Amino acid sequence: MTAGRWRSAIVALVATFGTTMPSVAHAGLYQDDLSRCIVAAAKAEDRTALLRWVFAAMATNPTIQDMTRVAPEQAAALSANTAKLMQRLLLVDCRKQAVDAIKYEQGGAIQHAFGTLGQIAMSDLMREDSTSAYMGSLDQHLDKAKWAELMAEAGVKAPAPDKAP
Repeated sequence: MTAGRWRSAIVALVATFGTTMPSVAHAGLYQDDLSRCIVAAAKAEDRTALLRWVFAAMATNPTIQDMTRVAPEQAAALSANTAKLMQRLLLVDCRKQAVDAIKYEQGGAIQHAFGTLGQIAMSDLMREDSTSAYMGSLDQHLDKAKWAELMAEAGVKAPAPDKAP
């Protein structure tokens, strides 16, 4: 794989991280095998390292740059650690699956596998109590009557409002 294709794979990983990835549904047998292997081989600390790297990458975006700062030396260390992680997972732990996926299905195999790992890592993050509580706080700002109208229009019964303890 050329340097440009590796760069594209990494950019695609960042771009698809935490999304629903419609391409996941169309993955071939070998891509699925590679994804399963990478997910099984990645430990909790590996998933955390991947999340931290993606967060640092996102922090460079001008849209959210004012909300956080990652020191250049910290960003460099995160990139180096993530490169080691990707290499371990692809070149050692899941080498056979990686070779087969690239050989038989070519494009998208690596992005698919790391996108799947990213989804699982994001799920881990969202299940943490403080993160989950913050995400749930959005409910305080929703107009429940308008949501109930939308559900009724769709023919779905809206959930009963929460009762105060």
